[in-house]
Amino acid sequence: MRKESYNKFQFSPEYLFLTKFSAYTLTEKLKVECEELLSEKLDWDLIIELANYHAVSPVIYRNLKYLDAIALLAPEHSKALRKEYHANFIKNTTLIEQFGILKKEIFSAGLKFLPIKGILFLYLFPEHTALRQMSDIDILINPDDARQFIDIISAHGYVPKGDTNLFKKFGNEISLTKEVNKIFIHIELQCRVKALNEKLWFDFGSVMQGSSFDAELALYLPSPADSFMMNFIHIQKHIYQGKEIFKWIASDAEFLRRYLSSSEIETLSERLGLSYRKKFLRYCRQLDAWFDLGKFEHPDELEVLSPAFDFSKKEEKNFLKLAIGTFAYTRGLKEKILFAFSRLSPGTGKDTNGDESGIRSRLKRIMYLIKKLFIR
Repeated sequence: MRKESYNKFQFSPEYLFLTKFSAYTLTEKLKVECEELLSEKLDWDLIIELANYHAVSPVIYRNLKYLDAIALLAPEHSKALRKEYHANFIKNTTLIEQFGILKKEIFSAGLKFLPIKGILFLYLFPEHTALRQMSDIDILINPDDARQFIDIISAHGYVPKGDTNLFKKFGNEISLTKEVNKIFIHIELQCRVKALNEKLWFDFGSVMQGSSFDAELALYLPSPADSFMMNFIHIQKHIYQGKEIFKWIASDAEFLRRYLSSSEIETLSERLGLSYRKKFLRYCRQLDAWFDLGKFEHPDELEVLSPAFDFSKKEEKNFLKLAIGTFAYTRGLKEKILFAFSRLSPGTGKDTNGDESGIRSRLKRIMYLIKKLFIR
């Protein structure tokens, strides 16, 4: 225990509110903490500004409704949140419908692809259609099939941006756009998912090694473990850029809660180099603590795993402050925070044996959800 390393911070209730209310699943403990926050004197203009910036307005609105707390807001504030919620539901429904149209032709052409990030999250959690804000539909494809994908999607009125002949170059991607009912649909074709500074990435082939395959639908889908890993990689980029933080943290926490066991997380981390392995495990454990999925060995003194990011950058320091504020509020420690890298259980309390039958049952459930959502 490194007591000499603690720092003192002060945190506003608005930032704590944003963290607690951006959780997709409210546990009983979290509900109590949210209700306690609602008794604080809150700057709702700031909350709404932050919620819009971090793309979590819809989930905050849903949680306020769930706690029967909308009446606590001024009419203009409740209206602003409600507007974002309904607009996001309409947009996501449109994205799903348009993607459903495209996938039929893609399948009929015998092409393979992997829906990733936001669209994959909606596959796995259709009950969150209104909550997870998406800017585009991301598809991981084999670069050798790029021309066929572009031709199929363009035939439906989508206009490519950029030079489509440069797709195979490292780090390149092709964006195709069209307007549907005043909603702009953006399709992002990618051959690689890059991490920060391009030190780590997944390409189509590497992810396919862990994919499930449904012969009837010819539908390729990353396993939950691979999906979680890609989210981890993606969030590093966004935090480095100082944007879209809470949206991805909430998504990853839901993945962790529903699908991954401790043994699976350890197995995933073995794929990475030493430095990334440490970062990945710290990130998973931070999610454990953040949304009360794990247990502290010493509940009387909070020992916080540092986030898996470089503290030398201003954006990441701000993120760290926000994370510390969350832990401080959760454990009732107003000023004192101890940093440590041990004594925090990595367990999720969910399906901890990680045996093959458990993994298969989860994949089977995923395929059921996809069929239910897309097969008309």
